[in-house]
Amino acid sequence: MNIHLREAKATDMPLVKRIFVETSSDCIPEIQKKLLDREKWNRNVIEYYESLLKQEDHMVFIAENEHHKYVGHLIVGQTKGTITELSSGHVYDIFIEEEFRGKLLLEKAEDYCRKKGHSRIALSVLAKMSLQ
Repeated sequence: MNIHLREAKATDMPLVKRIFVETSSDCIPEIQKKLLDREKWNRNVIEYYESLLKQEDHMVFIAENEHHKYVGHLIVGQTKGTITELSSGHVYDIFIEEEFRGKLLLEKAEDYCRKKGHSRIALSVLAKMSLQ
């Protein structure tokens, strides 16, 4: 299966936004999800997503299969360290359909950050956990 990457177009953004919101709560244990105000959570996630896209040095890339069907996305940009205040590249969101998973999107993030002059790249990771 061939995957190619391209810069996102305005027409891609509703799907990226929907997936960003849908997957944002994947890391929250089910017991805590029951306590969440879902409307407020979704509003906060959408505000965060929209603030990312307003950043000048942030970019969204779309992964497509050979039929030009969406299979994933990458939101990459820069961030300042909270302690050192040094600027570095940052992967804000990465999503790829399970059957297409590999390292292509991370390689794109590294390439993008290198071109922007960053010598470091950060990645925030959230994982599903079960409380037992």
